[in-house]
Amino acid sequence: MSASTARLEHVADVFTAEAAALLEGLKLARDTGCSNLVVRSDNITVVDALKFNEGYSMVAAPVLDECRSYLVDFGRFTIEHCIRESNYVAHELARWGRANNPSRWIDAPPDFIVSLLAHDISVL
Repeated sequence: MSASTARLEHVADVFTAEAAALLEGLKLARDTGCSNLVVRSDNITVVDALKFNEGYSMVAAPVLDECRSYLVDFGRFTIEHCIRESNYVAHELARWGRANNPSRWIDAPPDFIVSLLAHDISVL
């Protein structure tokens, strides 16, 4: 299990922020040697843009394109929409990332999300 945070200084809209977060996750997956992915997001617009090869007129289009280029490097991938209530870990990492320097945790999750992991899994 791995996790990361990154600072997004200038983001035009929520879709670009969601796509940028997804891109950071794809980079982490690549760097840790993952080959098969299940990509989950609670932003249906970003999910649909990637699933159906859409979103080219969005402000987030360049970030979505970069996500697409990363996705083709994986053996298999699935893109799924999830409800916000099953995505607390991602939101807590985002909150932590706003107040702290960018970080990566490999093989062990940070202590501040451990209790949320069980919650997110139980809501699936």
